[in-house]
Amino acid sequence: MKRLADIEEQYNIKLIEGNREKDLGESKVWIMSCGHKHKAIFKNIIRRIERGDKELLCKSCAHKLRNKKLGLDKAKETCEQYNGELLADSWINNKTTYTFKSNTCGHTWESRFDNTINVAKRRGYLLCPECALKQMNSNKSKAEQEIADYIKSLGVKTIMNYRDKESNFEIDIYVPEKKFGVEYHGSYWHSEQVLLTKTKTNPKTYHKRKADEADARGIDLLQIFDIEWTNQKEIIKDIIKAKLGKLEHKIYARKCEVGVVPFKEAKLFFEHNHIFGEPSGTRMLGLKYLDEWVAIVAYRKEKDSINIIRYATLLEHSVIGGFTKLLKQIKKANPEIEIFTYADRRFSKGTLYGVGGFKQTHISHPTYYYIDLKKKNELLNRRGFQRKYLQKRWEDFDPSKTEYENTLAHGYDRVWDAGHIKYML
Repeated sequence: MKRLADIEEQYNIKLIEGNREKDLGESKVWIMSCGHKHKAIFKNIIRRIERGDKELLCKSCAHKLRNKKLGLDKAKETCEQYNGELLADSWINNKTTYTFKSNTCGHTWESRFDNTINVAKRRGYLLCPECALKQMNSNKSKAEQEIADYIKSLGVKTIMNYRDKESNFEIDIYVPEKKFGVEYHGSYWHSEQVLLTKTKTNPKTYHKRKADEADARGIDLLQIFDIEWTNQKEIIKDIIKAKLGKLEHKIYARKCEVGVVPFKEAKLFFEHNHIFGEPSGTRMLGLKYLDEWVAIVAYRKEKDSINIIRYATLLEHSVIGGFTKLLKQIKKANPEIEIFTYADRRFSKGTLYGVGGFKQTHISHPTYYYIDLKKKNELLNRRGFQRKYLQKRWEDFDPSKTEYENTLAHGYDRVWDAGHIKYML
């Protein structure tokens, strides 16, 4: 490994803050070849040298250089790789809007170079936005039809693409006799940047407005993302069954034994029976019937209150009075302590909590998940994208940009939920 002094002389950089010892993991501040300050660990400086960087620039200058270096010829070659053409005579950078042509559909359109190529990489070819939307609707229709067929198999009548004539309120799948509906959202097509471009409305409140409109009409609306239907189909089917009153097995809580659930058993139970999986840092209390856990509640003590994090029952089972029985045990062990919980509006109105004696206090603003725009296979918890984690995850993290700007630059985007209803006991 080269001496730090030799690196500074050869690459015209200088360490101005931090230990000069070769501590590979220590974050240091440097003046880079471009004259700008740059914070990085020594290991990352070495990595850039080993990959052949002739200059050690700050993140901003390195990014600008990459954009400029691409050039018109290389940009046109890139488009040809994805069965398309770049209809331009000059090059500025990849953030500039150009005219493109797709040899797949034959249409032309204008958009930013980086956005167009990123989408082409995921799809495998260039396609105009209009044809891409038609393709998306075709794929969406297949999944919607699958959900509708499942609901019909339960013996209830469904209406596809229901629209209220007076208000134009639409639901992908509607069950009139139960006043129940399902909205199926493509995670990519409902991501923040795409919604902003496609609908010209606020993507942060898009799903909340759907929930509000359904509530105003007394409709129990289930909003799911394609990722959830793909990865957790059986859990989604169980939610639908429960809402339609079609669960096959009924168990009365009075016939169950209350017990503390071992962590490993609770983890597996939530992974197989709850849409959000296993909660961390919680206590678990459950109901056993014939030596099998049939209902588990997860809760956490927070200062002078208790937060009910999760409640789940065994798939295909309705545990009558189960939540109430477990709640009594929690109250008995924690008298005079305030208890609260939240209902996710994409899945529930919190009817269960009303039965348990909780009172609705307010509806919170929507929050968000992240999706990897390349993989589109998981809804990622926003906590993992806090700035303190991103600085460690990405060498070229830009501290001058927001969390969202950095995640966008690395191929992620946000999808927003419909908000949560807070209940207090």
